[in-house]
Amino acid sequence: MPIAAPRSKHSRPFSRRAFRQFSRAEKRWTDAVFGARPPGLDDAAIFANGLDFVSCATYHPDISSADKDCPMAIYFIRHGQSEFNAAYRGAEDPFIFDAPLTALGFEQAAEVRTRIPELEVTRVITSPLTRAIQTAQTIFDGIAPIEVRHGHHELLKYSGDVGRHPSELRIDFPHLSFDELPHHWWHTHADAEVQVPVEPVETFQKRVAGFVAKLAEIDTRRETVAIVGHGNAFQEIIGFMLNNCQVHKYR
Repeated sequence: MPIAAPRSKHSRPFSRRAFRQFSRAEKRWTDAVFGARPPGLDDAAIFANGLDFVSCATYHPDISSADKDCPMAIYFIRHGQSEFNAAYRGAEDPFIFDAPLTALGFEQAAEVRTRIPELEVTRVITSPLTRAIQTAQTIFDGIAPIEVRHGHHELLKYSGDVGRHPSELRIDFPHLSFDELPHHWWHTHADAEVQVPVEPVETFQKRVAGFVAKLAEIDTRRETVAIVGHGNAFQEIIGFMLNNCQVHKYR
């Protein structure tokens, strides 16, 4: 049953300390926010209910609770907090193109790294957007090989979702291969002057469906794969939004 979000009586976002002072019914909402976000709840709804986006982003998953009956699996991991996440408040686009992680985002990824060995990941596939690559490297460097693939990159709605060419990415990430990427792998607009070429939802859904079809080819009897990606892309697949650096077992 969906959990109704409590309305804030304050003019500023709640802190975690304030959350603890809520009634039992409101605590059910807190647990939902810091766990899996209820289906249909987007960032705008969080802001509208007076919830602190950064607080939501500090959630770290309890990886130890993952199902270990079948050691081979596919896990989804959303990137850590990005500079766009920190700056955006539901109104104007802050125009931070291909937004990198914030200090908090790196901390979130580093926290997950301390627990990730329990999952015995053998292969990592990351989106080509910088925040995802940085998250993947922070968590898995020296643990599992990292592949850069497109298809599950974020729905292009804002500046932070605009990608960069492989030649540019190689400069920042010289130890990774970008040979599988087309020169212009993110959504484009007929007018080259458009800075943020908003991607039609139908186009987004079609490419994510193509990515899911490729996931079906992964043999989880032989390998455990972590997919590092984005909120809207994962929501399209599993039906709800992951928090920053949340780990979700897909199958």
